[in-house]
Amino acid sequence: MCIPITLSSTIHATDLITLVYTKIMASSSEMNTGELKKGLWSHEEDQLLISYINRYGIWNWSQMPRFAGLARSGKSCRLRWMNYLKPHVKKGSFSKEEEEIILQSHSVLGNRWSEIASRLPGRTDNDVKNHWHAYLKKRANHQYDMTPKTTEQNDDSVELIQHPTNHVNNNFDLA
Repeated sequence: MCIPITLSSTIHATDLITLVYTKIMASSSEMNTGELKKGLWSHEEDQLLISYINRYGIWNWSQMPRFAGLARSGKSCRLRWMNYLKPHVKKGSFSKEEEEIILQSHSVLGNRWSEIASRLPGRTDNDVKNHWHAYLKKRANHQYDMTPKTTEQNDDSVELIQHPTNHVNNNFDLA
């Protein structure tokens, strides 16, 4: 198998070995599967992407997975990096201050998640959007729980308690 490699005059031996290895891995994974992996990322895939970006930087998302030895799409690699692996991305619960900023910003900006996220250092637009939708769901569930029962519902439940046999089929033969 012939693998084309472009060398610069400043390449180190370890970089050359890594480059050859990633080229071989990329071409062998393409030959073996021909399909892109979908779904959850493994720890090993995360490490491959992190080490590749730390060594060579970000240059072309559509080509990078092949050279990094990943059977993923460029879009998948970009999203994984930007939303989870990139240094300084905050993980965990939002603080009260962050929640206030989201509420205030959303009232002004609407669903412009990247603009809202720019006001929250370390938070991604995806994190902000997901947090907003979780907030809406909690609020809707809370309002549902607080809704008083109507008198019709209360009357039916009383009737069921007073006359439990209304809903029971005893199959007695009275003949």
